[in-house]
Amino acid sequence: MKMKDNKHTPTSTLPIGTEIRTSEIGYYDFWYPSAKAGPILKEAIKVREATNSELRHSTGTDWTPFVVSLEVASTLGLPIAIVWVRKEDINIPERRNQ
Repeated sequence: MKMKDNKHTPTSTLPIGTEIRTSEIGYYDFWYPSAKAGPILKEAIKVREATNSELRHSTGTDWTPFVVSLEVASTLGLPIAIVWVRKEDINIPERRNQ
């Protein structure tokens, strides 16, 4: 199943126990996953996969970017509403067959 393009509607859920990384600004003002270990989710959160235009670059890392609600971003103290999940840890039904 392809992720929806609607920027305002979360389309999947990251489960409790998922390790996430926050975003940090890097070269050419692009967003990257933080080099620091991030929190482990204590509750499931709704997400949708981020687009390259939202990151201002094409990701070539082992981490996949996901957009979260502004409420979740505020709760987690994120600089932008994007979290990163290690590709091998993604356990979202839409991503299992990719």
